[in-house]
Amino acid sequence: MSAFITHAMRTLFLFLSTLFLSQAIVAQTDSTIVYADAQRISCSGTVDVPIKVTRFRKMLSMQGTISWDTAVFRFDSLASFGPASLNLQPAQFGLTQTSLGRLFFSWNDPSLAGISLSDSTTLFTIRMTIRARAANSSQISIGGDVVPMEFIDTSYSPIRSAGRNARIDLLFQIPGFNPFSDTTRICGTSTVLNAGLESVQYLWNTGATSRTIDVRQNGRYSVRVTNALGCTANDTTLVSIVNASITPRDTTLCATRPLSLSAAVANGWTYQWSTSDTGSVLKLIADNSRWIKVTVTDGITSCTDSIRVTVTPLNRDTARASICENKLPYLWKGKSFRTTG
Repeated sequence: MSAFITHAMRTLFLFLSTLFLSQAIVAQTDSTIVYADAQRISCSGTVDVPIKVTRFRKMLSMQGTISWDTAVFRFDSLASFGPASLNLQPAQFGLTQTSLGRLFFSWNDPSLAGISLSDSTTLFTIRMTIRARAANSSQISIGGDVVPMEFIDTSYSPIRSAGRNARIDLLFQIPGFNPFSDTTRICGTSTVLNAGLESVQYLWNTGATSRTIDVRQNGRYSVRVTNALGCTANDTTLVSIVNASITPRDTTLCATRPLSLSAAVANGWTYQWSTSDTGSVLKLIADNSRWIKVTVTDGITSCTDSIRVTVTPLNRDTARASICENKLPYLWKGKSFRTTG
């Protein structure tokens, strides 16, 4: 018997719960809803909050309260008034407590004919100055704080109404800040990184506070910029600088003379000469004129340099004599000479 009663009570409880939930859903569906859309503000000194309404049918009057956190927002102005059919005027707004984070609104239809609006119509727009100076999330509350929310239609009785709060996320991020590629590849000895924006403060991971920095070493470089509103942005790049310069530059020398060519040296660099040698120094014997090329890489950036080696051949022809070889006599205009180097 007790088990039967317990089962009956559970059944009744489930029935009542379902009935209550369904009535709540119907009530919410039938209610006039005043709301504002959620917003994500990247970086701005002000934010406009449109106050909207749905199920505004044959209304004779409305009133309510909009409130906010004064540590985050300060009332600036009523940026716009709603549709002409409402004929809202500044006098229909209570602004005496905006310093406390409250604004009141009140309207009535003097014709008593009843006004209807399309769903999601903007009743009015509040402009707020952003007082916060760091990322924050705050709510614009819509409801009945001091002045309770009330809507009356042509039935001359208050109808169901509710307010839906809006969350405003203040990101304090400068949008679109991306001055660098992920990797900065340079063939040479240095580069300049430019943060791009003006009228902001700069802080590089090197400690520099200028808009540009000279970079002569490989590594990861980042900059953080901050504007007058306190909004920030960051960007980072991996700098890879490779110097493939050959020393000496274009060279002329006598045939059979030794030649030593050097490429710049740094940890982790590898070399590939056009002669198939793979060291940073190339040693060869001058045999014929040609181009010598080297490719240097650090695994990220590959750079190439080349020089022209011109070889002067040994020649004892008195008409085209060349001083090239020590201890080899040659004739020049009938006289005997010996080279000195």
